[in-house]
Amino acid sequence: MSPSSSIDLTYLEQVCQGDANLCREMIGILIDELPRELQAMRDAAAREDWEAIGHANHQFQTSLAYLGNRRWIARCQEIQTIANRVRSSGQILALLEDMESELPSILKTLRDRLGDRDR
Repeated sequence: MSPSSSIDLTYLEQVCQGDANLCREMIGILIDELPRELQAMRDAAAREDWEAIGHANHQFQTSLAYLGNRRWIARCQEIQTIANRVRSSGQILALLEDMESELPSILKTLRDRLGDRDR
């Protein structure tokens, strides 16, 4: 499954209740926030700050719910388990690297949805 095909905006569209402008605004926020949230998790993992990983991971999962990206949500749950039990920054960083490699494709899909190539 390609990263872009793992996006299902059904939940986002339900939240927006048919308001196309709100949907566009929320997609724009996701485009801006997803890279920041991934970086926050990466920074916390590099510091082995398990509490910060949990906080950043929770924020990221909230964003992912709007995307309907179940694969990434499962990875975030795995990250949380590792942070809580194993405490292995290496394992967390490996999962984040995998997600980061897929991020450009997901952002492109969101930008295409907006018709905004410059964002």
